[in-house]
Amino acid sequence: MSNWTEKKTIICEVELKTRKRVLKKTFDNNNSPTVLFQIDEDYLLVGTADGKLEMWNIEHEKIVLQHDAHENSQQGISSIVELRDPSYCLRGERGDADPEIRYLVTSCFDRPEFKMWKMNVHASQGKPELSFHLQIATSLTGISRILQSTPSQLVCVDPAQTLKFYDFVDRVEQRKKESFEEKVAKF
Repeated sequence: MSNWTEKKTIICEVELKTRKRVLKKTFDNNNSPTVLFQIDEDYLLVGTADGKLEMWNIEHEKIVLQHDAHENSQQGISSIVELRDPSYCLRGERGDADPEIRYLVTSCFDRPEFKMWKMNVHASQGKPELSFHLQIATSLTGISRILQSTPSQLVCVDPAQTLKFYDFVDRVEQRKKESFEEKVAKF
């Protein structure tokens, strides 16, 4: 869980039967946390109110990466979503997906774009590596939530609850299919 005012991320153990809570660790974030994403049992990704991503090593309670993910954000990161089985149009490469690479999408409450990131969890130095992959500009003023609806489609919701669907289509394959369908129709 996180505490906006105190600029803290807190890891606690909750026993469901007795509702007992035991605080395990507390991280002092550089800015107020807005969204959390657990990478694995060792690392936590924290989106902050100034548009930054902070990667924390849970065991050693220290920040291992800080990335200015959404520059000039005044309200902060609204979503960090991992894509499940993204299409090659989202990955940017044909063929089978590299099992070592995971794809994340981030958005901000007050920025009209979302960004996609590549994350190699099994990087050479033992910590996950995060690198920018692509940015998609939208007509929205900000994005409250983003989710993946299909392997090639993302859905964004703005603060006024307007939905926008973003389809990632292979234009070359689409033209081939249309051309084939036209030839078949002539016969």
